[in-house]
Amino acid sequence: MNRMPYLHDHKEALEHAKTVVPIRGSNRLPLGPRKKAVNFNMELGDDNAVSIMVWGKERITYQPDGVIRLLNNPAFFADQTGLQDLREVLGVSLKVHDHKTWVELREGWIPIPREGLAVRRLDNGDLEFHPSQPDQYPKVWRIDRQGVKALREEYASFRKYASATIKLKGVNRFTAEDWVTSWGRNSAGGPQLPLAVADEHAALELLSMARGDHGSSGEFTPDMMRYRAFMWVWCKPLWSTDLSVKSWMGAFDEVLMWAHPDVALQLKTITSGKLFVDRYTCCARRL
Repeated sequence: MNRMPYLHDHKEALEHAKTVVPIRGSNRLPLGPRKKAVNFNMELGDDNAVSIMVWGKERITYQPDGVIRLLNNPAFFADQTGLQDLREVLGVSLKVHDHKTWVELREGWIPIPREGLAVRRLDNGDLEFHPSQPDQYPKVWRIDRQGVKALREEYASFRKYASATIKLKGVNRFTAEDWVTSWGRNSAGGPQLPLAVADEHAALELLSMARGDHGSSGEFTPDMMRYRAFMWVWCKPLWSTDLSVKSWMGAFDEVLMWAHPDVALQLKTITSGKLFVDRYTCCARRL
């Protein structure tokens, strides 16, 4: 039998931990099939808390006070490793969605935050938020669409310029010479490619170029600076081979969010929920 045991609460978890035979030559307590015990086992704490370990990372802890703590692998926030086995132990659904690990509670689908989530077991086997720990409700970054709309309006002329440039050149008609014209050549003589925007400093520099400011490259005219900014937005694998007005505008939205996270993003508390996806939360995930 390859299935993991269903552990309803701390009492069942403790009884299971005290009845299994440790793996020979170690103090690891197997959970389910012994062939999986190397990377899927239990640990007993000094207070008799029972922790379910996956590859040495604590993923579930049954505490004596009735709290069940759900944790992510800190190395991989949305970790698929052992997810099916963890479903069997908890008796509820778990899945990775939109780069997060989610659990299905009585209140709905909830993302497990980085600091973990405290839940309790109901008589019918469902899990719910632990009512004595409301501060454990997960907080997630969401896109403030009104804020992003206001930022777009600030750069309406640049967006119009980009749209006209793309339509004039046509999809996939940008060449290596376009990169040379906007960013020059590298030490090997090929076109220089800027690094993709991935922090606030780079995003603010790009927006300075979009306004026609000289920034650190005073030898360029304001129009040339705008063209450099236009090409820099495009410098990302997703858009580098398939340039369209829609894809470019999406990339520029990410630049706006990198530069102004206080305007473009909101930290929201989830007390009940369903699976959701924000189109550009790749920016928010790094906060």
